[in-house]
Amino acid sequence: MQQNDYKICRSAEFVLARINARIERHRVPCKLARHSVPFRANMPNQETKQCQNCQKDFTIEPEDFDFYAKIKVPPPTFCPECRLVRRMSFMDSLSLCWRTCGLCGKRTISRVYSNEKSPIVYCNKYWWSDSWDPLVFGTRYNFSQPFFEQFKALLSQAPHPNLINRNGVNSDYCNIVQNAKNCYLSFGGSFTEDTLYSTWFDYVKSSMDSFWSTKNELCYETIICKESYGLKFSAFCIQCDNSFFLWDCRGCSNCFGCVGLRGKQHCILNKQYSKEEYEALAPKIIQHMNDMPYTDKKGRVYKYGEFFPTELAFYRRMNLPLPRTCPNCRHYQRLKQCNPLRLWTRQCMREGCPNTFETSYAPDRPEIVYCEQCYLREVV
Repeated sequence: MQQNDYKICRSAEFVLARINARIERHRVPCKLARHSVPFRANMPNQETKQCQNCQKDFTIEPEDFDFYAKIKVPPPTFCPECRLVRRMSFMDSLSLCWRTCGLCGKRTISRVYSNEKSPIVYCNKYWWSDSWDPLVFGTRYNFSQPFFEQFKALLSQAPHPNLINRNGVNSDYCNIVQNAKNCYLSFGGSFTEDTLYSTWFDYVKSSMDSFWSTKNELCYETIICKESYGLKFSAFCIQCDNSFFLWDCRGCSNCFGCVGLRGKQHCILNKQYSKEEYEALAPKIIQHMNDMPYTDKKGRVYKYGEFFPTELAFYRRMNLPLPRTCPNCRHYQRLKQCNPLRLWTRQCMREGCPNTFETSYAPDRPEIVYCEQCYLREVV
């Protein structure tokens, strides 16, 4: 993250804190919902619009109108999903190429720009220097031409940074990072060391192939996990150590293939074992996964674990097999395990519970989905 980006984020946090404080001062009790709701006078009614991009209907809630009025912008004409796609179209952070610095003329690693005419790119050294003035690229506003055409022209003429990489040490092939040391092909993180093929991470050490991780060490193939050590092939876990194939576990150690456990040790497929039984059975399961692998409909074989010297040393240290797919394919496989960025209204699947809720689990998915109250009653 650039220094200016950090300032913007801190400013945004301050503004949100002021907004939340103002909302809290105007809360009134709501007896029907059994919680407090913010009071807002003269809010517009709910409105249904047609997205001008996908032509589907979407709803703008009264609270949304209130927010748009506060920041003095008109209501959107794109639905939430199309707005998300539009924002993400600018996030081309995982593709790198060689470019020539437009100021010093040296060859430099750069992110790939999707513009029809690639913009001028400055290397990191000169981008942050005083050797150039962005006002040089200024033009007069033309009222006979749409604004966005003029803005696009300026984007193509003004220089861009080759990478967003601040205070990196031996981490030239990383983008949107700061204070990274000995990292390679990792994107979107800070204060990280010896990390490879990872995306969105903070305070991670000696880990590979992770997505959205925080304060992890010696972890491999994890998705949205934090404060864990020696965790492998797991997702949505917190404070789990020396475990394999966990899903939504908290405070667990030495577990294998478990879902939804809290504060457990030496469990396999959610069955409790003694320490001696676990240590004898876990290696046999790994061997069984290699002897009888799973094969999907496309003929891809999944054994346990699905060569640069650094990678090979990591695999040997963690006693892991070498991957058989490239880093990009491994990244896309991790993304597929995350739920889609939309919500469905569903009823709690616990027998006798009438609660309805919104969830990112689609109605046609096989998982059993409970409301929050029933879920906590089941796992706590």
